[in-house]
Formats: sequence, structure tokens, C-alpha cells
Amino acid sequence: MISATTGVSTMAKRWTTVLTVLAVTVTSAVTGSTTAVAAGPATRAATSVAPRVAPAPPAVPAPVAPEIDETPLEPVDASGDAPTASVPSEAGAAEGPGEQVLPEVPADDTPSPEGTWSATSPATGATTVVGVTWDLGSAGDDVVVEVRSRTGTVWTGWSDVHAEDAEPTGGAGEQRDGTEPLFVGDVDEVEARILPGTGPTPVDPVLVVVDPGADSGTAGGGAGGAGGLGRSTTAGLATPAAAPAAALPTATTRPAIYSRAQWGADERLMTWTPQTGNVVGAVVHHTAGSNDYTADQVPALIRGIYAYHAQSRGWGDIGYNFLVDKYGRIWEGRAGGIDRGIVGAHASGVNSQRFGVSVMGNFDAAQVSGAAVDAVSSVIAWKLDIHGVRGAGGSIVVGHRDVGQTSCPGATLYAALPQIRSLAAARQGPVHDRSLRRDLGLDGYPDLVSRTATGVSMLTATASGWGQTRTVGSGWPGSRVIAPGDWNGDGSPDLMIVDPASGDLWLYPGTANGGWAAKQRIGVGWGVANLIVGGHDWNGDDTTDLLMRRHDGTLWLYPGNGRGGFGTPRQVGTGWNAMSSIAMVGDLGNGRPALVARTGGNLYTYTGDGRGGFASGRTFVGSGWDVMTTIVGPGDLNDDGLPDVVARDVQGNLWRYVGDGAGRLLGRSQIGHQWQGFTAVHPAGRAGRGEDFFAVGADGALHRYSYLGGAGFTRAVGTGISGSAVAEAIAPGDWNGDGRPDLMTRRSNGDLFLHAGTATGSFATSGTRVGTGWEVMTQVIGAGDWLGTGVPGLLAFQRGTGQIWLYPGDGRGGFGTRVLIAQGAQFLDRIVSAGHWRGGAAPDLVAREAGTGRLLLYPGNGGARLGAASVIGTGWDVMSSIVGAGDVDGDGRPDLVATRSDRSIVLYPGNGSGGFRTWRTIATAPSGASVS
Repeated sequence: MISATTGVSTMAKRWTTVLTVLAVTVTSAVTGSTTAVAAGPATRAATSVAPRVAPAPPAVPAPVAPEIDETPLEPVDASGDAPTASVPSEAGAAEGPGEQVLPEVPADDTPSPEGTWSATSPATGATTVVGVTWDLGSAGDDVVVEVRSRTGTVWTGWSDVHAEDAEPTGGAGEQRDGTEPLFVGDVDEVEARILPGTGPTPVDPVLVVVDPGADSGTAGGGAGGAGGLGRSTTAGLATPAAAPAAALPTATTRPAIYSRAQWGADERLMTWTPQTGNVVGAVVHHTAGSNDYTADQVPALIRGIYAYHAQSRGWGDIGYNFLVDKYGRIWEGRAGGIDRGIVGAHASGVNSQRFGVSVMGNFDAAQVSGAAVDAVSSVIAWKLDIHGVRGAGGSIVVGHRDVGQTSCPGATLYAALPQIRSLAAARQGPVHDRSLRRDLGLDGYPDLVSRTATGVSMLTATASGWGQTRTVGSGWPGSRVIAPGDWNGDGSPDLMIVDPASGDLWLYPGTANGGWAAKQRIGVGWGVANLIVGGHDWNGDDTTDLLMRRHDGTLWLYPGNGRGGFGTPRQVGTGWNAMSSIAMVGDLGNGRPALVARTGGNLYTYTGDGRGGFASGRTFVGSGWDVMTTIVGPGDLNDDGLPDVVARDVQGNLWRYVGDGAGRLLGRSQIGHQWQGFTAVHPAGRAGRGEDFFAVGADGALHRYSYLGGAGFTRAVGTGISGSAVAEAIAPGDWNGDGRPDLMTRRSNGDLFLHAGTATGSFATSGTRVGTGWEVMTQVIGAGDWLGTGVPGLLAFQRGTGQIWLYPGDGRGGFGTRVLIAQGAQFLDRIVSAGHWRGGAAPDLVAREAGTGRLLLYPGNGGARLGAASVIGTGWDVMSSIVGAGDVDGDGRPDLVATRSDRSIVLYPGNGSGGFRTWRTIATAPSGASVS
């Protein structure tokens, strides 16, 4: 049918070479509309409609234009006099009470060596930033640049300023090499010199002195809520430690991040068009210069770095993605969006893969503050999390010196990196599921959408979740109850109890109406047992058997005869006292039975030989199973023909683990909670889909719970939404933020309508128009939380232009700014939001090649960025639809559901690492339906 393969598509490579991210704001509106409408396709101005603009953030400082003085360096006469500097002199005389006169003495009486270049420049700003630039590529690797400053008549000593190891990033100005920017503060004059080295002298060296200007005021209030997508929060500057912004429901809390507007960025200086790359880690820097700055000086200091990078270096923007001051405040650096993978200009060779965080100050000797360490770890943890990078080890979070020829970030900050990594890793919460939620029927399982000419329906399971619950007995001793399945062959599940006083074994036959027939004594001498399990066939005769462990650790098989009695027992193992739990799980699909056993928290699978004994060896399943109070084998719960495991943890949660048919478990999904009050839980062993469970309460009451199974698509439920003029039905998730799933319809005239979900599981039939101009799109699908903001979005494929757009939602029924995530994609004919297809923390995109039918996987990087394609299947051209349906089979991994031309609906279970497990047909689509 369809093969799953690996490899790289040449056509797919052609696409990935031109992937770009482009933020476009559409600001037109519908004439006469009384409803907020979304940013529609912007390719037709006449029909493009923008979302309603959100209220403006609190007032922020007006942009501050810097003053830049550039002075060429000239060769120095080595015989010239040395300037003087402030140095305490023993000859100094006190001229007044407590006042010491510091006479001018030579700062360095050694003449500058032959070949030195030097320049001086006046400095008039209170927060002066300086640097030296030269022609691109003209300096040797050993270039030595020194700077000093004068205040009044007093000069400082010379300070080394290192060449900045950062590649140009395409600003509109002339690209120049140069030093790091150096903060010298409120001084009167600055001098720079370039000492001769073994390499060539830089060509056209220039001393740059930046006066960033004075702030015109600050924003009031504390840290505000989350800003628009692709933008920072709006946090106040009232105190050095601002309160964290209101967090969206992501796994790792976003710290308060002060925006570019809050440090007074003059956006007219920015001539660089933001570009996106992949985020695989972070580089930690220091800005160098003085550590003696105040909290109020920080915005001006950042403006000075910005002007030096953007104009003097010709980068068009500041190089760092984030800056952190010594007070622990985090500042947005490079423009383009803090939640995007914006390419920086901070470390040569890695700018498109790692974001840069620079701590303001020089940490060659001075200790970095605890507040700064905490802030750096916070922003790294959050940023890595939204891009799907887990952990913060030494290969993920590095210092600048690890990737470049530099001493940055200084000895003390570099020594703090292990602490930063540890704190960042600890701050990352569990993996946040950013997949699209497709539970339209509110039963806990994913559904499909079916569109016909007459209406829109959802395809859901005929029955799922938990059904009827009944109390079927009292006085049952939970710890001594045995669940053998249908022991007497009458089609109803039975139970057994061992009398501890006599050792007699009693059978309680179940009846067709769920009750119990008269009990029967079927064995004596069972007091030698300390564990008895059953419910499955162990010796291959198609009748259920028991395995009994004696106090001496021997394991015995007691085969059932199918009529309520036993065949001849025999010993099948020794040493089983090491096991704290044993459960038969059933046939692995190859005619071989299996059991799972726990020892020391580790779970193992032991496979039978099909004749009552064991095959050689065992399979390690996993560790950490000591938190489970119950482990049972109910058989196949997800309709894949393979046995599963159900376990109850110490908190009372009930988990379903999907088996792979080889003795391992693929993943789990929660199917119940608050089961901690039961003294025993056993599978009943009934026939049909799902399973019943017997649970014994602390009061001895026996309850029977019917688990009907998981997801399915066998039942069409009408939504009341007309199918007339509907070109596409879309499941977007919870679009308006009310906690309920919604639907969207795209009309043939390009109108986009939102049909809000209700508390009863229905949908608004008429809907609300939220966009126009969408007829230019070939396909529109729900994307899930592609940006890691906790808000779902849409993916729109415009095949005519070869563009794929992400339309993030705003969580209130509207849209954020759309993002171009791919272009040159004309060779595709379908896209699929596949969820965490590779098992990572960021969602992925699957697409089908037109003509070839090959299925391509484009790994996501969390910030609307896609990696190189790989081929994961062939023969998919026979499918009329392909849907990323989420976890259909309950193994904790996303699956694809495809519809064939014969209307059969086929489940392709994902294996969690980018491929597939065995497919199976699970339903039939309604006649004439388009499934999405």
C-alpha cells in the first residue's frame, strides 16, 4: 500500500534552501463591518483584511537619537611626549581637611612603539560608549587595541579592547570590522591606539565615540502582560527588579523582558531586515567596559551599543538578542521578535543557530552578580523551551570563547556558566504539548471533520472513554480477589477468592446480567500461594490459565480446562520472589503469551513459549515503576491487535500503556484519576471493544467500570453548520480562548468564519466572519501552538505563489501578525500539521510532493522555522486527505489519518521518532465527504 522510507528529496532540498521568515502587518479593514476580522491573505490588496489592532501598550520613552563622533587614527611619532594620568603620588600634599591632591604624573612614560596609530576625541555624554572600527578583513588576528579616557585633567590607564568576533549581518550601511563597544561613562576625552603586531595594520581605523543621549522619561507601572506575537512584553522601569510578566500557559515561564521601546531605541537606525534561523543553543557574552553604571544609565548604555553596532559597524541593528544588566533585568536586543529564532550578530559562525545573551559589564576579574546569573538562566530556559530545545548542557549553553578567538565572556562569568546551565535546566518544565487539540466532541479523544454539500459533521468514536458504572457486590476482600477472565467458558467474566483460613479456592461465576451465580469451590491447598494472576491463555489451548507463585519463589502454571476447572499443574519457574508485581498481558500478536514483572522499580517482559513455559531471556521495559500500586494486563485497548498495560500510580491516576507487540511499551495516556481509594483493580476480561475493570472499595464494595475504548471515527455527528458554499472545514483548536474547541469554515468567496464551540459540545451554526480574501489559499489547516505562546494558529498554503504562512491566533478570536514560514513550495500539493512527529518539543510539518506522492517531513524549530526535509513515505498520492489527528491510538505519540479514494479511513501510527508503525483501516468516510 504505502511504504515508509527514509532519505532526502531533491525537490525538498530545493525548497528548504529558500525558507525564510517574514513578519507582515496588514492594516486594511472591511468597510461597514461590525465584527473584528482577521489578517487574511495579503496577496490581493482589495480583499485583504487585517485583525483588529490591540490596544496600545503603556507609554514608553520617545526614541532617542544618538550622537556619533568618528575620528580617524593616525600614525604616532614615537618620540612624542606621553600624556599624563591620575596616579596617587607619595609627594601629594593635603591642602584641606581630608582632601588629598593627586598631581599629574606620567601614566606611561614608555613612548609608543614604532607603528602605533592613535586618535583622541572629545566626549560630552554622560554615558559614553566607544569603539574602534576598520575596513572589513584588513586586520591581522593579533591586532591590539587600547583605550583610555580623561576626566578633567586626569587620564586613566590604558585598557585592552578586544576585536569583536561577530560576522556581518547585512545592514544597509558599510560593513566594518572593529572592537567590542566599551562603556567609559561620563568623561571629557577618549584616546585610542592600535599597537603594532605581526599581522597587517588595520586599514582606515576610526575611533568611534557615541553619546546615546538622555532619556526623555520612562514607562510607568510594573511589568505588563504579554505583548503581541513577535514582540516583547511592556514592562515598567520603576525598580531594578521588575515583576515577571503574566505568563501564557507554556511549560517554562517567560521572565519579564524590557522592550526596545523601553530603552529608547531609535528604529530609524535599524537598516537590517530580520532573518530567522534555527535555535539549538545560546552563547553567553559580556559587553566589556565599566561595571560602574547605575540602573538609570542602562537604557542609554544599550542605546550606545545599538548605535555602534547599527551604524559604525554597519550591521543595521544591535548584535545581541538579549542583554542582562547587573540588577538582573533582561532587555530585548535585536529586533524581529523575542519569541522568534532571529539571527544575531554576536558570534561568528553560529549566529543562525544560537541566540546571544550579553551581560552588561566586564567580568575578566569582577564577579558577576547573582541577580544577573539568575536572569541569564531564566531567559535561556524560556528561549530554549519555546524552540523545542530540552536541557541546557555544555554543548547547548556556551561562552563566546568556546566558539571564537576571544576571552569573552570574561573569566568570572565563564566560571559561572555551570551554575547558569544548572538553573536553566531546572527552570524548564515538562514538555508542553504544542500539538493541535482535535477533541471536538469533548470526550477526551481526537476527532475528524467531515464536509459534504449538505453540512459539516465531526467524525468521532461510536463509544469512547468510560461508560456505565455499577456496584455488583459487597464484602469483597480486595487483596485476595483474583481476576481469571472467563474461567468457565460461558462468555461472562468471573472472579476467584482464596480463603486464607482453609486455603480453599472459590470461583464466583459471572452472569450475563452482570451478577453472580452461586460460588463453587474449585481447589484446596492454595494457602501456599502469595500471588496468583490470570486472565489470559498461557499454554496455547485458547482457554484462560492461572500462574501461581508459592512462598518459596517457584512459579506454577495451573491451566484452565474451559469448564471452570483445571488441567494438570506444573512448575514453570524459580526465583520469582524477587518480583513485587506480576501481570499476564496476553498474546503479543505472534502466538506467544507474555507477562510483565517488576523488580526494584524496573519492569521486564517475559515471553512464553506458547506451550506453558518461557522463551529464553527477558525484555527491559523501563524504570520508575515503583510508583505504581497496580499493574494489570487488560489486553488490547486501542484496537491495534496488540496487548496493552494499565497501571495505577500512588496519586490514583490510571494510565494506559500501549504495547508494541515485541514486549515493549510505546507510551502512555491517562484514562482515569482518583482511583487511589480502591484496594484492588482488575481487568474483567470481557469480549468486544474496550474492557471492564473490577475495583474493590475500602468498604468491600465491588464496582464494575466499563472502559469503552479510545478514539475512533465510526460515527458522524452533525454540527448544524451548513455545507453550502463551504470550501473547507477547519479544526483550529480553542480559537477564542474560552476553553472549548471551535470550528472554522472557509467559504468559496474567501470569507473565513469562526463557529465557536459551546459547553454542550455543539457549535455556533451561523458563525462570525473573522477574515476575507482567503480564496487565494489552496489549503488552510489548524496549526496548534507553533510559536510556543500557548495560543493556536492556522497554517495556510498558497500554492500559486509557493508560500506557506503561519497565522497565529491572539487567544481572543482574532489574529496576531502573520509569518511567512516557507516559499518556493509550488511542488507540494498538501501540508499537514503533524505535531511533535519526531518526539521533540516543537511541532513539525509534513507535506506531500505533487506528482511523486512522496511524504516529506520538515522538522520545526519552535519559532516558525523549518529544517531540511526527509522522505518518510511513498505512495501517498492515492490519499484524498491527510490529517495530523494527534494521538489516536493512545501511545502518547502523534499519528496521521488518511482517507483513500475508496473512502476508507486509515490510521498511520507515528513511532515518535519521525516514522511510522503498522497502518490499519479504522473507519469509512461518509459518501461524498471531504475529511479534514
